[in-house]
Amino acid sequence: MVYLQACDHSHVLRTHTEECVRHGLTYRVETTWDDETGDAQIRELDQHGNLVRRCEWSVWPEHERRDDLIGEAVWFDSRNVELERRALRERP
Repeated sequence: MVYLQACDHSHVLRTHTEECVRHGLTYRVETTWDDETGDAQIRELDQHGNLVRRCEWSVWPEHERRDDLIGEAVWFDSRNVELERRALRERP
C-alpha cells in the first residue's frame, strides 16, 4: 500500500493495487481513496495496462444523506460512457 499526501491540503490519499480474475480474465485493480471524505476512484486495467472501466465512488456530506443512503458509485467504460450508477448504503 502506498500513502500519498497532497501538499495543498491535509487529506491523506491512499492507493492499493491488486489483481483479480473475472470471467477468466486477469485485471489489475487500482483504488485510490481519500480517508477524510471517503471518496474513491477505482480503475480496472487489462493485462496490457489499458483501461477497461473505472468507478467514481462518492460519499455525500452528512447533511446531504437521506435514509440509509450515504453516496453513490458510478461506473464508466474506457470511453467514459456511463455503465452503471449504484446507491451506496450505510452498513447495518
